[in-house]
Amino acid sequence: MKFVRLSFLMFFAFLVCNSLLAQEPVYSLVEEAPRFFSKNCETQGNALDKQHCSKFAFKDYVKANLKYPREAQTKGIKGIVLLEVVVEKDGTVVVSRVLRDIGGGCADEAARLVKAMPKWVPGKKGGKIVRVKTPLTVKFDS
Repeated sequence: MKFVRLSFLMFFAFLVCNSLLAQEPVYSLVEEAPRFFSKNCETQGNALDKQHCSKFAFKDYVKANLKYPREAQTKGIKGIVLLEVVVEKDGTVVVSRVLRDIGGGCADEAARLVKAMPKWVPGKKGGKIVRVKTPLTVKFDS
């Protein structure tokens, strides 16, 4: 019986170690930062021009899709929600954590907005596409 338990524990430890090793690292600093995808921005000149354009495209996306929470409106809550997101290698954006919440349901709405967001252009490090952790702000100002 002890042998069976020990074997099970060793097998479980092996699975856990393999899953941890298989997960790719998340970078904070990369040569080419991930950016919000916009067809208009992709026709711009260099990477910096595309990055600059994508910031405005992201603001337009937020303006068009943000649903100001009723509680925040009622209480007159305005400000910026700061999220930490991870842009995966396939461009999917996932909320890692809320760094700053202004209350009234704004953080939940910002997270919903991120989940509904189209895929981004992923970041690159050393010429390879990598997972990137980056801050993301969502402005609430009725």
